[in-house]
Order: sequence, then C-alpha cells, then structure tokens
Amino acid sequence: MKHFFNFFSQIKETPLFGKKRPEFIKGATPTYVGSGMKIEGKLRCGGPIRIDGEIRGTIDCESEITIGPSALIIATVRAAKVVVNGKIEGNLFTSEHLEVLSQGYIVGNVTTPRGCMVVHEGAIIEGQCLVFSSSSSAEPSKTLLEAPDDSRMLEDFVNEAARNVSHAGMKAAPVSRK
Repeated sequence: MKHFFNFFSQIKETPLFGKKRPEFIKGATPTYVGSGMKIEGKLRCGGPIRIDGEIRGTIDCESEITIGPSALIIATVRAAKVVVNGKIEGNLFTSEHLEVLSQGYIVGNVTTPRGCMVVHEGAIIEGQCLVFSSSSSAEPSKTLLEAPDDSRMLEDFVNEAARNVSHAGMKAAPVSRK
C-alpha cells in the first residue's frame, strides 16, 4: 500500500491554510474515484480528486475535491477547495472556496472563509454555515487537517470558531447536538 501513495512524494510540503498551493510535477494526473467504487477509512491526497463513487470515513485534501452527481460521501471532509454536485453527509471544512452546484446536497455543518462560498439554485445545505474571516482573529485556531473527526470534538471546534467570530464583531450561532 505504501508504494501506491509514492506519488505524494512528488508534492512539495505546504500548509493547507498557507498562501502557496502544493506544486506538482508536470504530467501528474488527478485522482479519480469512479462510480461503483467504494472506499472506507481515511483518504488523504495532495492533488486534486474527483469522486463519483462512495466514500465513508475521512477525506483530507490539500487541493481541490470535486463531488460528482452520483457520489455519496459519508465523511468529514477537509480541503482547500470543494465543488459539490452530489451528496455529502458529514461536516465540511474548506480553507479557500466552496461551491455547491444545483444537484449538491450537504447534510452537516459547513466552515469556509468569508466571500468564498457559492450556492447555486436547487442546492441544499442541511446544517449550519460558519463563515470566518481569514484576515482577522475570527479564523479558527486549528488548521483544516487538525479539525476533529469525532462529532463531540467537532461540535466544540465549531463552537470555538463561533466564539471567535463573535469576538470579532460578527454573529454566529453555536451548534448543539440534538
């Protein structure tokens, strides 16, 4: 399995919230999870990925994730950019941009920078949206890859970010488990 992920060694290390994007060697191809394919566990990728299959667990991506219309994601998703045109059940964290297309359906809380979220007509988000300013103290204190997997820890993480937003003079509602 270690050999399968050797192409990650082609990526120069950069922080997810950093200004610089990962640099890839020319000719590297994006990852594709086709329809009919199912993955369970933790998926971590440095380059762009398109998902048309099913993933359960955790997805950490330092680049862009595209969720196709046939995709079903039951996971905590953390990435720089996310384009959703399928279904995500779980919490979603982006550091740069979120776009929910007309067939996109998210059941879970969304955390993204201010001015970086686009929701098309017909898209559905069932959950809270926490929008933070990356240029102020309202930015969550943890990086996306350090965001918690556990739902109780996630609730605390989102509530901490909401308190930071409130201290910066903006309004955000705390999250509570039902």
